Amino acid sequence: MLKALQDIHDSAGVLRHVVEYQFANELLIALELCFQSRTYFLLADAELDALVITDSWGPDDKNLSSTDVSRNYPWNKVIGQEVLWSWMLTNHQGYSDGMRMEFAGLNSKLALEVIVEASEICVFSASRVIST
Repeated sequence: MLKALQDIHDSAGVLRHVVEYQFANELLIALELCFQSRTYFLLADAELDALVITDSWGPDDKNLSSTDVSRNYPWNKVIGQEVLWSWMLTNHQGYSDGMRMEFAGLNSKLALEVIVEASEICVFSASRVIST
């Protein structure tokens, strides 16, 4: 996963669009992140409850549907931006079950976390809280 995160940061360019892959029961099992120069797939490994990042994947299940979610929150806030920082996330049991990407916008920063929970991909957004 570390190599993929380094590649995304160093050479992928701006995020162009995002596609979700899910079963009819709305279980989200994959995300396709299409950057300027490369495409990456974030996959939920059901056996390990871990996140896998790869640059090649072909859905082979007829029950999977795909939806372009580029215009949906939170992705619409980071389309057209590069990844400024990225992190691998490891849970308390030692599983690499997530990643965090911080995008740098013109006026703000937004971090997105992609975490596998119970064999499903969950996306969380976080922004910096400024104390007064």
